[in-house]
Amino acid sequence: MTNRVGTLKHALAAVGLGLLASATAQAADVKYPTQTVRIVVPYVAGGIADTTARILREFLVKKWGDSVIVDNRPGGATVTATAYVANSEPNGHTMLLTATPFLVNPSLQAKLPFDTERDFRGVSMVVGQSVAMVAHPSVKADNLGEFIAEAKKRETPFGFGSSGIGGISHLVGEMFAEQAGIQMTHIPYRGGAAGIVDVVGGHIPVHFDAGFASKPHVDAGRLKVLGITAPKRAPNMPNVPTFNETLPGFEAQSISSLVVPANTPSDVIEKISADIQSVVRSPEFAEQVGKVGLEAIASMPGELDMYNRAEIAKWAKVIKAANIQAQSKN
Repeated sequence: MTNRVGTLKHALAAVGLGLLASATAQAADVKYPTQTVRIVVPYVAGGIADTTARILREFLVKKWGDSVIVDNRPGGATVTATAYVANSEPNGHTMLLTATPFLVNPSLQAKLPFDTERDFRGVSMVVGQSVAMVAHPSVKADNLGEFIAEAKKRETPFGFGSSGIGGISHLVGEMFAEQAGIQMTHIPYRGGAAGIVDVVGGHIPVHFDAGFASKPHVDAGRLKVLGITAPKRAPNMPNVPTFNETLPGFEAQSISSLVVPANTPSDVIEKISADIQSVVRSPEFAEQVGKVGLEAIASMPGELDMYNRAEIAKWAKVIKAANIQAQSKN
């Protein structure tokens, strides 16, 4: 099995320009925007999602004018912002920038004030973020295969750090343990930075690092990276293997996308998607998001809907197998 994101990207690379041109032509008569465009971010300002939204806004202002705003609505494990968009006027002027919780909340939260699959339609993917598995130098393994072998010999399971319960780094850690056939103990932190501090200090043996913020520590020899979840090896780290080289079929990336209320007219969605795809596919946008460790990824609306449904099902299996319980909402 190949990585769905990688497969999607290759397919889009082959036909994307033609599809985009067709969509642009079909949506050419749609007047948009006609009012303020609101990109709703379910987190406080300053994080990766907020940074992504603000970079995107800079480019969209050139197409749509100054009436594009970023609206931060944190709280409720992203449910607050998601419910706000679900209940907004379905005219395309209020969009949600999704992250991993959008795909895992249907399995983690007992009751949601919306149906994730029924109440939203995709516009386009925007950026992707891989996860790196980093280890303290005391760990007797230099790659994933050696780590798995070492874990199987231990009487006490390795502990692994993540940025929090139900986040992409936690889910990747649990999925890795399951597919590798090993036991690991989850050690959640409130954000990835604290986990990085503890693995550098030797307080935990390994940490699953979304966005690879620990790379400076790897470069300095304070940590070693055992693998990354990207579909293929990173050009700037050609010696670091991907997870799917050791565990064929291992698929895990955090994709941030834009979605709108499900009743938004299709021609409006096509218009918005065409404009956003043209931005996300540009070298300038890729350069800007690359500076914060993200990869620009665009998609057609229908492809995003298919991807979201598949990811909801995939993470549901991981959550059930690992018996992951939701954190209390804040």
